[in-house]
Amino acid sequence: MIALRALAAPATFIALLVSVQPAAAADVTTIGCIEARLGPAAMTRIGGRLIAAIDAGGSYDGALDLDRDALTAARDGCRADNRWTERATALADSFTQARAARIGADSVLRTDGFDPLVLAAAFATLAPADRHSLTGSDRMTDAVLAKIATLVSAPPVTPATRDAAIRHIVTLFASLSGIEYYPQDFTAA
Repeated sequence: MIALRALAAPATFIALLVSVQPAAAADVTTIGCIEARLGPAAMTRIGGRLIAAIDAGGSYDGALDLDRDALTAARDGCRADNRWTERATALADSFTQARAARIGADSVLRTDGFDPLVLAAAFATLAPADRHSLTGSDRMTDAVLAKIATLVSAPPVTPATRDAAIRHIVTLFASLSGIEYYPQDFTAA
């Protein structure tokens, strides 16, 4: 499990996207504003770059560099239009990055031979506290680690592809956690 924890760094990345405290309420129907302003092409590009950065072990911030101006403009426009607090803006930004990471993870997992919908269903079988551990802390629960270990113990995973499969599944799980829990936090922002 120690090696699995080391390869699970993408969850730490997703969890560190935002560290926030409760504030006034934000309208959850606006949380997708940044993604809508960016559009599908930018979201796909960002998702692909996030996966590439995770695979290279490099800077996640660098994955966003080419779209930094568009991200900033979308975030600032949404913040002004929706009168978001700083916390709500950070959560909407993290939600957008989780959505982009999901797009990138789905794509690379299909290439790895997985069905992302089957993996999402496996994620959904985890208890809420285990699912939330991927956004609320820098440590995945033992249940999450066990689920991932089970998923990578059979084909299409081989010894040569195991580490990449773990990274990609962790990224998918972390993005699903963000997509599930950031909106709940957003409503308190």
